[in-house]
Amino acid sequence: MSEYNSDHKICEQLARCLYSDIRGYIREHQSEFEQWVKEEREE
Repeated sequence: MSEYNSDHKICEQLARCLYSDIRGYIREHQSEFEQWVKEEREE
């Protein structure tokens, strides 16, 4: 049972890291994305 718990904790930490990486990536590139959307709509 303790083995399952440690595996579960590792998975949880990985998921949190991935989630924060993705959030950071989106935040960094959001203005580029919004600019692209505006250009697409104007055409």
